[in-house]
Amino acid sequence: MAFFLRLILLISFLVYLGAFSWGLYYSDEEYKQIFIKMLTSAAGLSIIVAFFALWLTLENFLRKTNLNISGKVEVFSISELNKKESYDSGVSSFQLNNYKDKTVIIYKVFLKIEKGHFIKLLDVRKKPILLKAYDTHFHDFKQPLFYNLANTPKRISRIDLTKSNLYLDTNEGRYKVRKAIKHWNPSANKILIPLTTDCNYELGKRFIVTDHNWLNRDYYIEFDQEEIEISGIIISLKEINNSKELESLLNLKFSAISRFSVSEPSKDVANEYPQWKDSTFL
Repeated sequence: MAFFLRLILLISFLVYLGAFSWGLYYSDEEYKQIFIKMLTSAAGLSIIVAFFALWLTLENFLRKTNLNISGKVEVFSISELNKKESYDSGVSSFQLNNYKDKTVIIYKVFLKIEKGHFIKLLDVRKKPILLKAYDTHFHDFKQPLFYNLANTPKRISRIDLTKSNLYLDTNEGRYKVRKAIKHWNPSANKILIPLTTDCNYELGKRFIVTDHNWLNRDYYIEFDQEEIEISGIIISLKEINNSKELESLLNLKFSAISRFSVSEPSKDVANEYPQWKDSTFL
Protein backbone atom coordinates (compact mmCIF):
# COMPACT_ATOMS: atom_id res chain seq x y z
CA MET A 1 0.00 0.00 0.00
CA ALA A 2 2.79 2.41 0.88
CA PHE A 3 4.38 1.94 -2.54
CA PHE A 4 1.14 2.65 -4.42
CA LEU A 5 0.35 5.75 -2.35
CA ARG A 6 3.78 7.17 -3.06
CA LEU A 7 3.45 6.26 -6.74
CA ILE A 8 0.04 7.96 -7.07
CA LEU A 9 1.33 11.14 -5.45
CA LEU A 10 4.44 11.17 -7.64
CA ILE A 11 2.42 10.60 -10.82
CA SER A 12 0.04 13.42 -9.85
CA PHE A 13 2.95 15.80 -9.38
CA LEU A 14 4.54 14.78 -12.68
CA VAL A 15 1.20 15.21 -14.50
CA TYR A 16 0.91 18.71 -13.03
CA LEU A 17 4.40 19.66 -14.24
CA GLY A 18 3.84 17.89 -17.55
CA ALA A 19 0.67 19.89 -18.22
CA PHE A 20 2.54 23.15 -17.74
CA SER A 21 5.44 21.93 -19.87
CA TRP A 22 3.06 20.92 -22.65
CA GLY A 23 1.34 24.29 -22.46
CA LEU A 24 4.63 26.18 -22.66
CA TYR A 25 5.88 24.13 -25.60
CA TYR A 26 2.79 24.08 -27.81
CA SER A 27 1.14 27.43 -27.01
CA ASP A 28 1.54 30.74 -28.76
CA GLU A 29 3.75 33.42 -27.26
CA GLU A 30 0.77 35.14 -25.68
CA TYR A 31 -0.40 31.98 -23.94
CA LYS A 32 3.15 31.07 -22.92
CA GLN A 33 3.33 34.26 -20.90
CA ILE A 34 0.04 33.33 -19.25
CA PHE A 35 1.37 29.86 -18.34
CA ILE A 36 4.58 31.35 -16.93
CA LYS A 37 2.63 33.85 -14.83
CA MET A 38 0.37 31.07 -13.55
CA LEU A 39 3.33 28.87 -12.62
CA THR A 40 5.27 31.66 -10.91
CA SER A 41 2.26 33.20 -9.20
CA ALA A 42 1.47 32.65 -5.55
CA ALA A 43 -1.23 30.14 -6.48
CA GLY A 44 1.09 28.17 -8.76
CA LEU A 45 3.88 28.02 -6.20
CA SER A 46 1.44 27.13 -3.45
CA ILE A 47 0.34 24.08 -5.46
CA ILE A 48 3.95 22.88 -5.66
CA VAL A 49 4.42 23.50 -1.93
CA ALA A 50 1.16 21.65 -1.31
CA PHE A 51 2.51 18.61 -3.15
CA PHE A 52 5.61 18.54 -0.92
CA ALA A 53 3.49 19.06 2.20
CA LEU A 54 1.23 16.22 1.11
CA TRP A 55 4.28 14.01 0.55
CA LEU A 56 5.56 14.72 4.08
CA THR A 57 2.11 14.06 5.51
CA LEU A 58 1.99 10.76 3.64
CA GLU A 59 5.42 9.74 4.96
CA ASN A 60 4.40 10.56 8.55
CA PHE A 61 1.21 8.58 8.06
CA LEU A 62 3.07 5.57 6.67
CA ARG A 63 5.58 5.63 9.53
CA LYS A 64 2.76 5.02 11.99
CA THR A 65 0.70 2.50 10.01
CA ASN A 66 1.17 -1.22 9.43
CA LEU A 67 4.32 -3.03 10.57
CA ASN A 68 7.86 -3.05 9.25
CA ILE A 69 10.00 -5.48 11.24
CA SER A 70 13.10 -7.26 10.04
CA GLY A 71 14.71 -10.20 11.78
CA LYS A 72 17.83 -12.29 11.84
CA VAL A 73 18.11 -15.86 13.10
CA GLU A 74 21.27 -17.60 14.30
CA VAL A 75 21.27 -21.40 14.64
CA PHE A 76 23.41 -23.86 16.57
CA SER A 77 26.02 -25.71 14.55
CA ILE A 78 25.57 -29.46 14.77
CA SER A 79 28.65 -31.61 14.12
CA GLU A 80 26.90 -34.99 14.16
CA LEU A 81 23.41 -34.41 12.84
CA ASN A 82 22.35 -38.02 12.46
CA LYS A 83 23.37 -39.33 15.87
CA LYS A 84 20.67 -39.50 18.52
CA GLU A 85 23.28 -39.00 21.22
CA SER A 86 23.84 -35.40 20.11
CA TYR A 87 21.80 -32.27 20.72
CA ASP A 88 19.19 -31.41 18.13
CA SER A 89 19.50 -28.40 15.86
CA GLY A 90 17.76 -25.22 16.93
CA VAL A 91 17.77 -21.45 17.07
CA SER A 92 20.57 -20.03 19.19
CA SER A 93 19.31 -16.44 18.97
CA PHE A 94 17.16 -14.04 17.01
CA GLN A 95 17.08 -10.29 16.56
CA LEU A 96 14.11 -8.09 15.67
CA ASN A 97 14.41 -4.55 14.28
CA ASN A 98 11.44 -2.17 14.28
CA TYR A 99 11.51 0.36 11.43
CA LYS A 100 8.24 2.09 12.30
CA ASP A 101 7.45 5.03 14.55
CA LYS A 102 5.16 2.90 16.69
CA THR A 103 5.46 0.35 19.48
CA VAL A 104 4.62 -3.26 18.63
CA ILE A 105 3.44 -5.70 21.30
CA ILE A 106 4.73 -9.23 20.67
CA TYR A 107 3.05 -12.19 22.39
CA LYS A 108 4.64 -15.16 20.62
CA VAL A 109 7.54 -15.84 18.28
CA PHE A 110 7.57 -18.79 15.88
CA LEU A 111 9.98 -20.12 13.27
CA LYS A 112 8.29 -21.64 10.23
CA ILE A 113 10.17 -24.67 8.89
CA GLU A 114 9.47 -27.35 6.29
CA LYS A 115 6.08 -29.05 5.78
CA GLY A 116 4.23 -26.13 7.35
CA HIS A 117 5.51 -26.81 10.87
CA PHE A 118 6.36 -24.06 13.35
CA ILE A 119 8.91 -24.04 16.17
CA LYS A 120 7.60 -22.11 19.15
CA LEU A 121 10.53 -19.95 20.21
CA LEU A 122 8.77 -17.70 22.71
CA ASP A 123 5.43 -17.52 24.46
CA VAL A 124 5.41 -14.32 26.50
CA ARG A 125 1.70 -13.56 26.70
CA LYS A 126 1.97 -12.90 30.44
CA LYS A 127 4.81 -10.43 29.90
CA PRO A 128 4.81 -9.39 26.23
CA ILE A 129 7.77 -7.90 24.41
CA LEU A 130 7.34 -4.18 23.82
CA LEU A 131 9.30 -3.51 20.64
CA LYS A 132 9.45 0.27 20.74
CA ALA A 133 9.73 2.61 17.77
CA TYR A 134 13.01 2.13 15.87
CA ASP A 135 14.16 -0.27 18.58
CA THR A 136 15.90 -3.67 18.49
CA HIS A 137 15.17 -6.78 20.53
CA PHE A 138 17.63 -9.66 20.99
CA HIS A 139 16.94 -13.05 22.55
CA ASP A 140 19.14 -16.13 22.92
CA PHE A 141 18.28 -19.75 23.69
CA LYS A 142 19.75 -22.97 25.05
CA GLN A 143 20.38 -25.79 22.61
CA PRO A 144 17.41 -28.23 22.50
CA LEU A 145 17.62 -31.98 23.00
CA PHE A 146 14.56 -32.73 20.86
CA TYR A 147 11.09 -31.36 20.05
CA ASN A 148 7.57 -32.34 21.02
CA LEU A 149 4.93 -32.50 18.26
CA ALA A 150 1.47 -33.39 19.62
CA ASN A 151 3.07 -35.46 22.42
CA THR A 152 5.35 -37.20 19.90
CA PRO A 153 9.13 -36.66 20.21
CA LYS A 154 10.70 -35.36 17.02
CA ARG A 155 14.16 -34.40 15.77
CA ILE A 156 14.76 -31.75 13.11
CA SER A 157 18.53 -31.91 12.67
CA ARG A 158 18.12 -32.70 8.95
CA ILE A 159 16.22 -29.47 8.29
CA ASP A 160 18.10 -26.33 7.24
CA LEU A 161 16.85 -23.72 9.70
CA THR A 162 18.78 -20.89 8.05
CA LYS A 163 16.16 -20.76 5.27
CA SER A 164 13.24 -20.54 7.70
CA ASN A 165 11.16 -17.44 8.46
CA LEU A 166 10.18 -15.82 11.74
CA TYR A 167 6.49 -15.23 12.46
CA LEU A 168 5.15 -13.01 15.23
CA ASP A 169 1.87 -12.98 17.11
CA THR A 170 1.41 -9.25 17.73
CA ASN A 171 -1.26 -6.79 18.83
CA GLU A 172 -2.00 -6.36 15.10
CA GLY A 173 -2.25 -10.08 14.37
CA ARG A 174 0.12 -12.44 12.61
CA TYR A 175 3.18 -10.90 11.01
CA LYS A 176 5.85 -12.49 8.83
CA VAL A 177 9.22 -10.97 9.64
CA ARG A 178 11.20 -9.92 6.61
CA LYS A 179 14.83 -10.93 6.31
CA ALA A 180 17.25 -8.47 7.85
CA ILE A 181 19.99 -6.85 5.82
CA LYS A 182 23.17 -8.88 6.13
CA HIS A 183 25.76 -7.33 8.40
CA TRP A 184 28.81 -6.03 6.61
CA ASN A 185 32.30 -7.06 7.62
CA PRO A 186 35.66 -6.54 5.92
CA SER A 187 37.87 -9.55 5.22
CA ALA A 188 38.85 -11.46 8.35
CA ASN A 189 42.55 -10.83 7.70
CA LYS A 190 41.89 -7.07 7.57
CA ILE A 191 40.11 -6.69 10.92
CA LEU A 192 42.07 -5.37 13.91
CA ILE A 193 40.42 -6.37 17.19
CA PRO A 194 41.44 -4.22 20.21
CA LEU A 195 42.66 -6.29 23.16
CA THR A 196 42.36 -4.47 26.47
CA THR A 197 43.53 -5.25 29.99
CA ASP A 198 41.33 -5.72 33.03
CA CYS A 199 43.36 -3.27 35.11
CA ASN A 200 45.63 -0.27 34.65
CA TYR A 201 49.22 -1.50 34.51
CA GLU A 202 50.72 2.02 34.36
CA LEU A 203 52.66 1.19 31.22
CA GLY A 204 55.26 3.85 30.54
CA LYS A 205 56.66 3.56 34.07
CA ARG A 206 59.81 1.54 34.70
CA PHE A 207 59.02 0.54 38.29
CA ILE A 208 56.23 1.01 40.80
CA VAL A 209 57.43 1.02 44.40
CA THR A 210 54.80 0.37 47.07
CA ASP A 211 55.57 1.40 50.66
CA HIS A 212 53.38 -0.78 52.89
CA ASN A 213 54.24 1.28 55.99
CA TRP A 214 52.45 4.30 54.51
CA LEU A 215 49.06 2.82 53.63
CA ASN A 216 50.46 1.30 50.45
CA ARG A 217 51.81 4.56 49.08
CA ASP A 218 53.11 4.19 45.53
CA TYR A 219 56.21 5.76 44.01
CA TYR A 220 56.39 5.81 40.20
CA ILE A 221 59.83 5.58 38.61
CA GLU A 222 60.37 6.73 35.03
CA PHE A 223 62.70 4.97 32.59
CA ASP A 224 65.21 7.84 32.57
CA GLN A 225 65.02 8.44 36.32
CA GLU A 226 68.38 8.02 38.11
CA GLU A 227 67.35 8.32 41.76
CA ILE A 228 64.36 8.19 44.09
CA GLU A 229 63.72 9.91 47.41
CA ILE A 230 61.83 8.02 50.11
CA SER A 231 61.39 9.39 53.64
CA GLY A 232 64.17 11.91 53.03
CA ILE A 233 66.65 9.28 51.84
CA ILE A 234 67.91 9.48 48.26
CA ILE A 235 68.56 6.14 46.59
CA SER A 236 70.49 5.81 43.33
CA LEU A 237 68.95 3.72 40.57
CA LYS A 238 71.95 3.63 38.23
CA GLU A 239 72.95 0.07 39.15
CA ILE A 240 69.40 -1.31 39.28
CA ASN A 241 68.53 -3.78 36.52
CA ASN A 242 65.23 -5.25 37.64
CA SER A 243 62.49 -5.01 40.25
CA LYS A 244 63.97 -7.69 42.52
CA GLU A 245 67.23 -5.78 42.88
CA LEU A 246 65.40 -2.56 43.72
CA GLU A 247 63.10 -4.30 46.20
CA SER A 248 66.05 -5.92 48.01
CA LEU A 249 67.95 -2.62 48.09
CA LEU A 250 65.03 -0.69 49.58
CA ASN A 251 64.24 -3.26 52.27
CA LEU A 252 67.94 -3.44 53.15
CA LYS A 253 68.28 0.35 53.22
CA PHE A 254 65.35 0.75 55.60
CA SER A 255 66.14 -2.39 57.63
CA ALA A 256 62.77 -3.94 56.83
CA ILE A 257 61.99 -7.44 55.64
CA SER A 258 58.99 -6.72 53.44
CA ARG A 259 58.21 -3.04 53.79
CA PHE A 260 58.60 -2.40 50.08
CA SER A 261 57.37 -4.28 47.06
CA VAL A 262 58.39 -3.36 43.53
CA SER A 263 56.68 -4.23 40.27
CA GLU A 264 57.62 -3.75 36.62
CA PRO A 265 54.50 -2.91 34.59
CA SER A 266 55.97 -4.10 31.29
CA LYS A 267 56.88 -7.51 32.74
CA ASP A 268 53.52 -7.84 34.46
CA VAL A 269 51.74 -7.26 31.16
CA ALA A 270 54.09 -9.63 29.31
CA ASN A 271 53.42 -12.38 31.87
CA GLU A 272 49.66 -11.86 31.71
CA TYR A 273 49.49 -11.35 27.94
CA PRO A 274 52.44 -13.19 26.29
CA GLN A 275 51.34 -12.16 22.80
CA TRP A 276 51.89 -8.50 23.68
CA LYS A 277 55.67 -8.91 23.43
CA ASP A 278 55.33 -10.74 20.13
CA SER A 279 53.24 -8.01 18.51
CA THR A 280 54.77 -6.30 15.47
CA PHE A 281 54.10 -2.97 13.79
CA LEU A 282 51.50 -2.85 11.02
